[in-house]
Amino acid sequence: MKFFELLQIALGNRERFSVAPTLEEWREIYDNATRQALIGVMFSGVERLPAEQRPPREMILPWFMVVSKIEKRNAMMNEACAKVTERFLRDGFDCCILKGQGVAAYYPAPLRRQSGDIDAWVLPKQRNGMDVDQCARLVTDYAHQFTPDTKASYHHVDFPAMKDVSVEIHYRPSYMFSAVANSRLQKYFYGEAGKQFLNTIEMGGGTVSMPTAEFNAVFLLSHIYRHLYEEGIGLRQLLDYYHMLVSTGLAEDKERREAVLRQLKKCGMMRIAGAVIYVLRESFGMQERYMLVEPDERTGRFLLNEIMLTGNFGQYDERVSDATRHSAVGRNRQRLKRDMMLFRYFPGECLSEPFFRLYHWWWRRRMN
Repeated sequence: MKFFELLQIALGNRERFSVAPTLEEWREIYDNATRQALIGVMFSGVERLPAEQRPPREMILPWFMVVSKIEKRNAMMNEACAKVTERFLRDGFDCCILKGQGVAAYYPAPLRRQSGDIDAWVLPKQRNGMDVDQCARLVTDYAHQFTPDTKASYHHVDFPAMKDVSVEIHYRPSYMFSAVANSRLQKYFYGEAGKQFLNTIEMGGGTVSMPTAEFNAVFLLSHIYRHLYEEGIGLRQLLDYYHMLVSTGLAEDKERREAVLRQLKKCGMMRIAGAVIYVLRESFGMQERYMLVEPDERTGRFLLNEIMLTGNFGQYDERVSDATRHSAVGRNRQRLKRDMMLFRYFPGECLSEPFFRLYHWWWRRRMN
């Protein structure tokens, strides 16, 4: 598939196309890049191509203009991250930038990763003796000072920090449906929080915290896993995982790799890890030395098929109607369908998901 060839060229894992794409194939490449939120990254591949294999000029110019907008947006988002971090620190909270702008730091060209919201992990600075729910109460009370009607969910609450920028405040970076796996995951997150808040980088004219590679190896995978269940996951999130592994060389350090694998096993994420690594090898051309686990071909083929069907966060899934997307009953029915589809690959999480949904409903009523 020409799309994956260009992606591998963009990542430096391939020199050129096996055969130059036709105009129709170039349009298909661009459409897939749009669906997967990879327009900026894929343009880096276009720039690497020999002149005779590049797309027509009338296609390059509008593509370049979109990339310029992506870069400007990212520069603005980086400045916003610095301002948001400064605000939380001033108001008595620790803050760490998750996903998005934080993980973009692993990219060779960070400004070309298409940005979304700002996801900030926020906990009170004075939290000794407090559990996560107590921290969540303080964080949501803080958010409600500015937006009294905002409803908190199990892991985050929306926070209108500034104009044109959507911010999600996380008191839990992510979660799992299985009660046992989720308990272990939350214990890991809370226990590692201090290290993440101290792991700083320069961004947007200020200093922000971002997770360590070891933490991201667990957190980003749990995020992929959760979105696979809820609406679908795209290649952009898997590319984040690719760049995290390649740029840090995490899998090449035996001690660090074993620490990550112990946590993945505790949380029941080894199968999804194998599936993700399969996609990174087959689609991105990842070298064996960067692989955390052995690729799982059976589950990986399924995952890749879902990714290409659903697009970025399931936005292009033609199996789901607009009526279903905009109906609470329809969304819950669709999630049950996804549970049934995913059961043969991830039975534990599938059986737990309906019970977690009931617990989440109770949690929201109590917290809000």
